Amino acid sequence: MVSYLVIKTHPKTSVMIDRQVFEDIINSLTKSVSDIKINTFKTSITFLKKENNVNLSLEIKISKNVKIADKVKEIKNKIESHCLYLTDFKPQNIIINYVGSY
Repeated sequence: MVSYLVIKTHPKTSVMIDRQVFEDIINSLTKSVSDIKINTFKTSITFLKKENNVNLSLEIKISKNVKIADKVKEIKNKIESHCLYLTDFKPQNIIINYVGSY
């Protein structure tokens, strides 16, 4: 199983991005997005070697009286913006599993 992603930044230069970078992005969501709880035990990061990309899957609970669709969209946008900032690309798939309220 691949635990890193290789991004070609120039014909002679590549950057290797470790799994920990994506774990940090997901863990930072609880600080940057209010009213959510992330089940880190159900978080999945899958590297796609052929496509040179990554799939992210996370399980969340959202506070009561918060619009679920708006919060899921906010989470997705935060993940994409963090990935673009740190790695210069967006993940191929971001799967957000809503499992209830708290």
